[in-house]
Amino acid sequence: MPIVIQLTDDEKFLWKDLTLEQCQKFALENAKDIIAVGFDKSKTFIFSNLEYFGYGRRRSAAGASATDGSSERAGR
Repeated sequence: MPIVIQLTDDEKFLWKDLTLEQCQKFALENAKDIIAVGFDKSKTFIFSNLEYFGYGRRRSAAGASATDGSSERAGR
């Protein structure tokens, strides 16, 4: 059975006081941890929101809140 793993580095950027570079580094480290568990590479798709959707297409804070069900406003 295939598995898709979404790394939500865009949300870290919106909600935490982190730079884009820091968020991308955390996403890479998270991906390494996931790969280390031993998923079958041929059946696993891991993607970063910032890399897959692009920097210019990041969700707005309001969009992230609506999608993720958070009633809080972004701190940025």
